[in-house]
Amino acid sequence: MTARSRRSLRRSALCFLLSALTVSACTGSSKSTDGAGVATTQVGSSVLVTVATVATTVPPTTSTTSTTSTTTSSTTTSSTSTTTTTVSPANTIPHGNGPILTTAEGTAVESEVSATAQQIYDAAVMRDYARIKAIIGDRRFRWGFVGQRRPAEEWQKEFDEGGPDALAQMIALLELPPTIDRRGNTVWPYLATKDPAEWSEQDLTALASLGFRPEDIAATKFKGIYKDFRLIIGPDGTWTAFGVGY
Repeated sequence: MTARSRRSLRRSALCFLLSALTVSACTGSSKSTDGAGVATTQVGSSVLVTVATVATTVPPTTSTTSTTSTTTSSTTTSSTSTTTTTVSPANTIPHGNGPILTTAEGTAVESEVSATAQQIYDAAVMRDYARIKAIIGDRRFRWGFVGQRRPAEEWQKEFDEGGPDALAQMIALLELPPTIDRRGNTVWPYLATKDPAEWSEQDLTALASLGFRPEDIAATKFKGIYKDFRLIIGPDGTWTAFGVGY
């Protein structure tokens, strides 16, 4: 083996040791690289073929955490307690629990009388002049100091002009016990037939509910007779009078 051959062999062994991917063949000094990344170097008569290591970049693994968001829809049921309140019309007259249908002597009034008294009371509370007129009807009706027709229209006119409130007076009378007069009529209040000299403290309280002042009570006692407002219903349930002095 010649010296040149030994040098070539040692060069090949060294190349093998350096890289299993490097092939050394001594055939020249020219160098070329193909498209696959293989570099060929020719040094003299030696050809060095270098297989380039192609670094393949693997994109980093993206760890995608899939978070399932469970939205719990909390439905709040609002329980509303509704309280029904009956609102009276603005023109309703303040009132109590209805007409008193038992006389001061303790007897119940006739059913016909009771029905009419309730109708009058209800119409007066609602300030329903048309209903009051219908209850009176087209007959002679005593009111005030003289008997006239069409009293409901007159009462409404007086009230609208700032005068006396006849309907409020009716309510006040009907909320006191009635009495039966010598003709069999039912009369509100019972004080209409009672001697003022016999009035008790309870009677004076009843008079005060009708608007009597102390001087009015004193004047009535002096006269010896109740000559103020009263409401009269006949035995058959006919409303016959509302006024003063009967």
